[in-house]
Amino acid sequence: MLREGFPEVLGHYLYEYITGQSGLKARMETGLTTAPCQSVPGSTIGYGTDGSDAEKIRIAVKNDNFRAAFFLGQLSLAGIHLL
Repeated sequence: MLREGFPEVLGHYLYEYITGQSGLKARMETGLTTAPCQSVPGSTIGYGTDGSDAEKIRIAVKNDNFRAAFFLGQLSLAGIHLL
């Protein structure tokens, strides 16, 4: 789950941020004569149960703890305790 689900969830929300209301897509396209992506498809969380299980953890522990668990290796912040 950590190797596939966590990156999948993080990638999903990054994609949603870039293509969503953040205005980042428009800033990235500034100066282009035509927008290369007129219609951007939505994102879904994949990787079967790994993705959906990781999303459940993200919801339970909130975004900051989820990111810290993944990027800083602070697994206990996501309620994960290794034996």
